[in-house]
Amino acid sequence: DTDTDTDTDVSIDFVTFDWGAAFADGVLIDAEYMDESGVLTELPPFFAGIFSDSVLYYATSDTEYACIVEGRISDAFAHEPDGFEGWDGMAYTFVSTEVEWLLYGGACDAAADVMGVSSLVDFMEMATWGFGYGPLDESSEFYTTLTEAVDASGGDWDADWEGMVGMGYLFTDITGTAVSTAADYTMVYPMEDGILSWDAEIIDGVSHAEPPPDGWHRARGYYGYRLSR
Repeated sequence: DTDTDTDTDVSIDFVTFDWGAAFADGVLIDAEYMDESGVLTELPPFFAGIFSDSVLYYATSDTEYACIVEGRISDAFAHEPDGFEGWDGMAYTFVSTEVEWLLYGGACDAAADVMGVSSLVDFMEMATWGFGYGPLDESSEFYTTLTEAVDASGGDWDADWEGMVGMGYLFTDITGTAVSTAADYTMVYPMEDGILSWDAEIIDGVSHAEPPPDGWHRARGYYGYRLSR
């Protein structure tokens, strides 16, 4: 637990979920990451919740205004829930009570208070979680809102994002009913012999790939949940 517990002038009101996993021949694997110096470190699959003050955190990217609870999920297993519309064989779940959840950020006490638990570890262990990957559905509301958000923020969807983004599916029962929803945008980075290099560039063509490419599949939260006390 590396929470600094500052919780100063923080109003936790939003949560998104990120995850990442390496795939080779369609199978989830433990990979390695190589930095600029050639040093290798473990790169296991992970799942994380980001509980944030949506105003301060997204304006500054400062984790003092958030609590991130993250766990290694090497024991994740294939499970395709109802409502999953992604690639065949690319949906997984894991046993949340068997994950070692770690906390980061300066607002973990505030986040636990909003969620009504003593620690966000308790919250993660109480819920069912799963994740999946799929191509980008250009007829979806997800596609429309994501492209508009990229362009509105000063980015250029056509030049920098088109063809490089897939959809990430979150599976959870935190609302009382277990559902699978398109919540994240995903990008895939190539690996060589199970190693992700620091200078790996996003694979183009992922948006419509069949089957999905091997590599490090990284999902970043786009849709999330609004929180209230």
